[in-house]
Amino acid sequence: MKNNNLFRKLWRQLLEDSLIFAAFLCFFLLTNAVFGSVCPIAALFGIPCPGCGMTRAGLLLLTGHPVSALKMHPLIYLWIPYVLFFFYDRYAKIVQTCEKNKGSFVKRSRLLKIGLYFLLVCMMLLYLLRFLLHCPVRVLSRGLFPVLYQSLK
Repeated sequence: MKNNNLFRKLWRQLLEDSLIFAAFLCFFLLTNAVFGSVCPIAALFGIPCPGCGMTRAGLLLLTGHPVSALKMHPLIYLWIPYVLFFFYDRYAKIVQTCEKNKGSFVKRSRLLKIGLYFLLVCMMLLYLLRFLLHCPVRVLSRGLFPVLYQSLK
């Protein structure tokens, strides 16, 4: 009975995660069809977002190009262990809830929050550094910025 309940909870969680993944996939396909880019910020405003290059870096890593992935977005190497730990925590939580052992779950959830904040701060710092060093004024000539720039003149 206990294993059957655990299996049902895991199956329900996998189904919910699959629906969330499908929604993100539809979003990316739709924004690519409408804007010609999977990033609506880059398409609308003509500037990259803090996550620009992360998908390409992941694909480069999966195809065996670790140096190119590092050049594309260096934080991919910090996101991978975080995502793996997140999924481990997500499914281990179900097992621990069924076993009534919640103490270590609270510690891991706090660690996940701290890790997420750390990654977001790193992404913003890298974004600012990249923007200041590598985004010339000509990048702002795409999207809505020319309209805003001309109206401010």
